[in-house]
Amino acid sequence: SHRSEPSSKVRPKMPINIKFIVSQYVKVFKNRAFRQYFLISLCFMMCRGFYSITDQYFMVSVADKYSLFISMTIVSGISEFMGTPINYMLIKKFGKQSCGKILGPLMVVGLFITSFITPNTPSIISTIIIVISSICYNFGFSGPDFFIVNIQPDVTDVDEMITGRRREGVISTFNTLIKKTINGLMSAFTGFILKGFGFRTGAEGAN
Repeated sequence: SHRSEPSSKVRPKMPINIKFIVSQYVKVFKNRAFRQYFLISLCFMMCRGFYSITDQYFMVSVADKYSLFISMTIVSGISEFMGTPINYMLIKKFGKQSCGKILGPLMVVGLFITSFITPNTPSIISTIIIVISSICYNFGFSGPDFFIVNIQPDVTDVDEMITGRRREGVISTFNTLIKKTINGLMSAFTGFILKGFGFRTGAEGAN
């Protein structure tokens, strides 16, 4: 027999305060699926943040092509968008992990290509390499990104099966909180790495 879900209107409302909010974030970590999703998302956000920050230093100090930065941003967006239909087909045929596994390695290829650029590389050659690298990296990036977005509803469903509660808001807001925090931390982390390698900016000059 069909059994309808009980109305949430009759449930007692919990007080909204810091203690309650923290307790909700703590409880959601008891879900193993969320812990796995959180770890994957954390690594993904760290890689994304590190790349976006170091890319600016690379364009300015290594390739000397900061004039192309805005153009490459457009190329990056188009390349990532072009991966969407392919990711959709891969998910339909092989499962949600497939798009990350198949397209993800292209990110490594894109990064590897840039290793051929030095301050002495001819301008036209470095421009071609940057364009090819940007296309490869961002086209490949669309795979893990598509995967992260598509497994979040599954995490919510698993959480509901365990707790009997719908906590999309908790999972979504926590994910956003971590994303913003990681972006800030990666900026500082990148600065420490560059300083460790002796990178100098501003009045000191740049290497």
